[in-house]
Amino acid sequence: MLAMTSTEPISTEMPKKKRPGFETEMRTAKERILQTSVRLLHRQGFHNTSVDQIISEAMVSKGNFFHHFKNKEELGYAVIESIRTELAKDLANLLSNRNNPPLKRLFLDLEQALSDEGRLRKGCPLGKLALELSDIHEGFRKKISEIFEMWTGAVERVLEEAKLLGDLKQDVNCHSLALFWVANTQGAMLLAKSHANAAAIRSQIEHLTGYLKGLKP
Repeated sequence: MLAMTSTEPISTEMPKKKRPGFETEMRTAKERILQTSVRLLHRQGFHNTSVDQIISEAMVSKGNFFHHFKNKEELGYAVIESIRTELAKDLANLLSNRNNPPLKRLFLDLEQALSDEGRLRKGCPLGKLALELSDIHEGFRKKISEIFEMWTGAVERVLEEAKLLGDLKQDVNCHSLALFWVANTQGAMLLAKSHANAAAIRSQIEHLTGYLKGLKP
């Protein structure tokens, strides 16, 4: 039996080449969208930030936005991942720095927050999203929870290091102490934002210093 032949014409056109710099432009546009979104969500929250506002302030077209993100929800996940990436860098420095004893590294990390008054006035982006989204979006809640677990785990490792060096009693529960540290830090940053100054964090450092002194052997 003879094979049937197609009557459709065979295209002889070569695939169109993308103009030079196209990929770089797309990557740059996506970065602008993401950076603008992080800034706006930090300042005014997820629900008060519209796609149109992001497009306007990022100076991209609507088509460009939807080329990179299907919808605002997908962008929300990207923003949370961006926050996770930045925090992971800070925690990596906390864990790898061997120039100071472990407990001093924790306090230096807190004191660094005091040097950025603008950041204090805006509050913690992770805490802000947790308060706004955890009760209404399970997917966002899980991602935010994972970031808090990452933060708590890093603090716990530093506390375990302090215990090995004899800076903490052997019966100290480092996991519970790490949870206390993270919760205390979040509360202090919330108060610092509410009062528009760093007094809450300074007070926290003083009280944590006294508390940890009581946990020394």
